[in-house]
Amino acid sequence: MPIIVTFTNNYGSKHLSLGALDTRSGKFAWLVNDDNRDAFADSRGISGIIRFRDHWVVGGYIPGNRLMEPDLEEGAVPGRLAFLDDDFKLVRIITVPGMYWLHSLCELNGRLYTANTGTDEVLEIEIDDNFNATTRPFHRMSPTRYDHHHLNSVAVHDNRLLCTTFGPKHEDGWGKSTQGRLFRPDTGETVLAPLHNPHTAFSLSDGRWACCESKANKVHFSDGSEVQLEGYTRGLTQARRNLYVGLSGRRLQSRSTGRMMHTSVTASNLPAVAVVDLDSNEVTRVFSLKHFATEIYDLYYVPSSALPKKLFEQDAVAIRMRQLETDLMERSQKAEQAWVTPRLRKTAADTAQRLGLYGPARAAYRSLRRVAERVKG
Repeated sequence: MPIIVTFTNNYGSKHLSLGALDTRSGKFAWLVNDDNRDAFADSRGISGIIRFRDHWVVGGYIPGNRLMEPDLEEGAVPGRLAFLDDDFKLVRIITVPGMYWLHSLCELNGRLYTANTGTDEVLEIEIDDNFNATTRPFHRMSPTRYDHHHLNSVAVHDNRLLCTTFGPKHEDGWGKSTQGRLFRPDTGETVLAPLHNPHTAFSLSDGRWACCESKANKVHFSDGSEVQLEGYTRGLTQARRNLYVGLSGRRLQSRSTGRMMHTSVTASNLPAVAVVDLDSNEVTRVFSLKHFATEIYDLYYVPSSALPKKLFEQDAVAIRMRQLETDLMERSQKAEQAWVTPRLRKTAADTAQRLGLYGPARAAYRSLRRVAERVKG
């Protein structure tokens, strides 16, 4: 039984943010390929995935897709949704007006909903047969339309929406915000609180809901029970009587401030997917995904028939290593273009001026220019 896994906050191998885990064999495979790579261009990961009208719909964070000041939309980049077919080939990429910093996707009565984190809103998205999107705020956390509460997941339970929010931001950052809650956006009713950095509201097949209290490494259930795990809990999906829980390690760089978090990369099996038996609330197995990313965002159960044939025959580790090498080369070239070429040009000009040379200086300049272009290429 495979589950789709999405990764977020990728700083290396950024395109590789969508894959599948075979829970029988423990093998992992990428669902990103040459047919859908454009869907993840400039992305730092996927923070929402859903099956919608015979397509897979995915969305995530792209640079510029946040409102950095209250009510300041000028210059911000609206978010995008990518539509993939049954073989995960790209069908269409659409821009969604008013969508800033998407976190999770769900469907209710033929419409999509997302936690529109950048504007502190639950956003309703209607998509017509021609892939045109119109939006309206379904619920607003604050009048300023800015990330004051870090609204970060939306799900359907009992034909109503359920959402999670970190609550008011602590003066020392989101990590210290302990007044999070699970709530119903149609009425504002609090369902569970206080929570330390909650994520992933989820509806179980037995009628209960589940919710991650990420910073406490827990999953809570509506009957009052809970499961303690080892890792930052985010991402839930169910197959039969098993609940699959995404586990991530500590973040190295703050998304809200850009500051390093003063942690180090240590030997760890995280990120990982834990399997919880819903009858006993016991963890029965843990699948380590440490070779593929650093943070899990979403999990989504699919039947084996929904995935491309021979998918798990690929060497996913080798694919990521090649992508990391490609990323490193591109970054090195960009750094050389930004620093080496202007430096060589300035050196040539300064030398010519200092020596009072003209013809030879021009020749020296052309020579240094050729060196710079060689480095650049």
